[in-house]
Amino acid sequence: MYIDRKLQLKLLQNLTDEFPECPAQSFYDEQVKEHGEKQVVGNLLYLDEHGLISLKQSQCYGESMPSAIWALTKPTAKGIDFLADDGGLSAILGIVTVKLHSDTIKDLLTAKIDASDLPSEEKEHYKSSLSTIKDSALTRITELAIENAPWAVMLGVIKTAISS
Repeated sequence: MYIDRKLQLKLLQNLTDEFPECPAQSFYDEQVKEHGEKQVVGNLLYLDEHGLISLKQSQCYGESMPSAIWALTKPTAKGIDFLADDGGLSAILGIVTVKLHSDTIKDLLTAKIDASDLPSEEKEHYKSSLSTIKDSALTRITELAIENAPWAVMLGVIKTAISS
């Protein structure tokens, strides 16, 4: 089994198009005929594990692979929001988590060092020292930077983000 994004999209789209009615067995049968049962079931299991669909399955004794019960398979709210590509109600009701990778934080800090009035020897010292800082320290530096940024600067950033 391989991850087939086109097949996954086709399956999720069909489930969403048919929702709240039961999806047509003929569509499922066509996909099995075209891609093979292992491929279709594997990709359905993958979508289910990511919470995009609710897959009902059965497995008979002695069978190595479960069977999908297509008529009882439904898209989840997360799956419908994924297809809407606007975040859906999850974007309105949920918490937004912003993740900055350590490389991104180091790049931002390097740019600040380069823009500073420090002598070039000091700039090079600080920039080379950045590579030795652990991720937990970078997290703390980022938190402190946000906490200690002047309100006027933060307000300017917020205004810029809103007007974009």
